[in-house]
Amino acid sequence: MADYEILLYNSQNATQTLLGDITSVCSGVKFSEQLNNFPEFSCSINIEDWRKFSKRIGIDPYISLKPLTSEIKIKRNGAFLPFEFEIKSSPKDFGAGNISIDARGTLSKLADRFISKTYSATDSAGIARDVIATTQSLAIGSFGITDGNSYMSGVLSDRTYERYSIIDAIRNLADDESGGFDFYFDHDWKFYTMSHRGSLKDDVTYRYGDDGSNVLNYKNPETSSGLYNYVMVVGEGIGNPISATAIDSVSRAEYGLRMTALSYSNIDNMAWLNNKAQSELRNRKNLYDLPTITVDGSVFDINYKWVGDTIPLISVDEISPYVGNGRIRAISVSLDDNHYETIDLELLEV
Repeated sequence: MADYEILLYNSQNATQTLLGDITSVCSGVKFSEQLNNFPEFSCSINIEDWRKFSKRIGIDPYISLKPLTSEIKIKRNGAFLPFEFEIKSSPKDFGAGNISIDARGTLSKLADRFISKTYSATDSAGIARDVIATTQSLAIGSFGITDGNSYMSGVLSDRTYERYSIIDAIRNLADDESGGFDFYFDHDWKFYTMSHRGSLKDDVTYRYGDDGSNVLNYKNPETSSGLYNYVMVVGEGIGNPISATAIDSVSRAEYGLRMTALSYSNIDNMAWLNNKAQSELRNRKNLYDLPTITVDGSVFDINYKWVGDTIPLISVDEISPYVGNGRIRAISVSLDDNHYETIDLELLEV
């Protein structure tokens, strides 16, 4: 079993102050992350256990679990995992004697901020950094986010934002067909960008369907939901609407014409629309038939492998055969009371 430490911090005034290790009072712990998205955390705490624990270590039992001012970090086998979680809600049910904790990662701090700014011929990863710096420069606006590295995409972009969501701006820049990048925020509020998060981790081959299986469960979605080979992206909200279209002839010949129109507000940049149409087409033109597999901590070490990494997979089940590599799009970890790990891995085509 892995050794876990669930650490509680006060995060007011863009500082981080360790309050204590709350592992002993947390049950039903779950945490997850998706590529280029915010991680999530949840657990349950018994109210009476929390009263006793708070008194023993000398912290305020209310303030210490207050939304937006309290954070959780996780150590596994002595090392911080690559994220932190700001508590978003901590409702108390005194009849059930329970506190429910729901928390999200650093990116979610930017959810209630917008930007109005124009960028001309600026590196796309540089725009993402400046968007964060600009919102943190506002009065009482700093989250304590700093740059973890200085990677730039090498592609110059034009962007005009008018009261545009900070989170949407960063995600759309990351998803740009010509100047995209991967990003994440680490446990210390540092913002990292890179051309491709993760690497090939082929020390273990994950196998399902015979006596050599080290995969506990194998779910193959194989659904046509979300499959489109004609994508129109419309920019609305500034003057007359403009649009860009992307079409995949191979997918259209195999599945017939499948059309969708996507609308984005406050966008008047044609290059952005073209890039967005191409990236949406890339993600939607094929059946999604890579599985979600379930493994445990004995074969998947989350101190070594995480979102973005690529792993080899074999399914010998004749109903859903597969031999190849899959890139980890999302990881979800559940812990029992003994810290036995059940790990779901959602895979993408490489």
